[in-house]
Amino acid sequence: MFEEYCGAINIKYQIEIDKTIEWSKVESGTKIHLYRILQECLQNIYKYSKATLVKLSIKGVVDRIVVDIDDNGLGFDTTKAKEGIGLKNMSSRVKAMDGEIQIYSSKEKGTHINISIPN
Repeated sequence: MFEEYCGAINIKYQIEIDKTIEWSKVESGTKIHLYRILQECLQNIYKYSKATLVKLSIKGVVDRIVVDIDDNGLGFDTTKAKEGIGLKNMSSRVKAMDGEIQIYSSKEKGTHINISIPN
């Protein structure tokens, strides 16, 4: 999905997925939440950031799955931005997985989203 979407909107991408993660042991609900979160991230990048590059990293760290999404887009002031329905949906999905989400962004420097969930 990530590769197809980036290709469709003409954004370069880099993907790094930890091969030690045993996806067959990850609950299907967790996989669905992650899929929907990535969809929302890509939609936001397309609609707002004007990024030319997006990077996705998924790593297994001890007993957690850590997802990092970076773009080189316009960024935004996280103290002034209203949390739209997309960001709220992402936060609620992460919370449903007993995880944590952090969003770092600044104008003209892109956005970094870090998600950590139990594995």
